[in-house]
Amino acid sequence: MIHSIGIDRSITEAKEIAKSYKINFIDFSKDSFFTSKPKLFADYRHLNEKGFELFLDVVLEKINLFK
Repeated sequence: MIHSIGIDRSITEAKEIAKSYKINFIDFSKDSFFTSKPKLFADYRHLNEKGFELFLDVVLEKINLFK
């Protein structure tokens, strides 16, 4: 399996799994809305409570677009 440089292996594999099941996959791992705001993170990879609340709003909005 070939992985793109700079893309987490778990993201690559999750995209492949979603594709095999014909499921929409939304990747926020490099979304500048979040990555440009370090105060939304508890550590370099995990959102804090405020970040999670914003993320949840964005995800729910995206899900509604698929309905």
